[in-house]
Amino acid sequence: MINPSNQNKMYTTRVVTLWYRAPELLLGFRNYNFGVDVWSMACVFVELVTGQVLFRAGQETEACNLMFSICGTPNEQTMPGCTKMRNYSSLVNDNNHPRVLKDHIKSLLKKSHLVNGIKDGASVEETLTDHWFDIIDKMLSLDPSKRLSASQALQHPFFTDPSLPAACLPPDLPVNQMEDHHEFITKAERNKKKDFRKMYTFRHNLDQTNYNNDCGSDGRHLNDYHFFWKATPATTASTQATFAQRGGDQPVDNKAWPVA
Repeated sequence: MINPSNQNKMYTTRVVTLWYRAPELLLGFRNYNFGVDVWSMACVFVELVTGQVLFRAGQETEACNLMFSICGTPNEQTMPGCTKMRNYSSLVNDNNHPRVLKDHIKSLLKKSHLVNGIKDGASVEETLTDHWFDIIDKMLSLDPSKRLSASQALQHPFFTDPSLPAACLPPDLPVNQMEDHHEFITKAERNKKKDFRKMYTFRHNLDQTNYNNDCGSDGRHLNDYHFFWKATPATTASTQATFAQRGGDQPVDNKAWPVA
């Protein structure tokens, strides 16, 4: 837990899901503060509005390349001290990217999956004010010392300007029709498919006894076998032939193979 009273304490940088990890964490800065949480909140804020992950990446190098191509390449002017951070030389390339955060968010809005407008007949982009873009820009400052704190964010005109519409009730929020895409969920799905392939890949030397033991006399797990056969484009003709010999689309123990 961060202790704001101890400014010399070193923390681990292996915190926060990669998609929402602040730049100082990626660059290996261990004496960070609550600014890392503000960065994460801004990423979630953008995702709620656009329906798109702002910094979708599978590894730290990819995350840095994407982040700096949008928020600008960090240097001693935009992020003082960054060149001395332990991961700077390995994660920051020589490209001097300008900051194009606002334009990038607007491009995400054009791909938005939100199906309900916030105002009648209005697009999501038309309902966003300059205040919204400004608070996101300040919460996503590369320099942690210039990044808004949580209390400062709550005092921002986006929340305090009386000319803006009042907050709506939860039932009136836009509906986001997207499948779950959290990093932990997608990783779990990938691992599940890998384990499945290891367990149920058909080989010519797979005898009927092993097949029956795997499937069970009552036909359980047939959905898994069927899924693997149908969902793997690389399945060879010989593997499909083996599958057909083991039952194919014919009934097994009076239970027909499911149809995709």
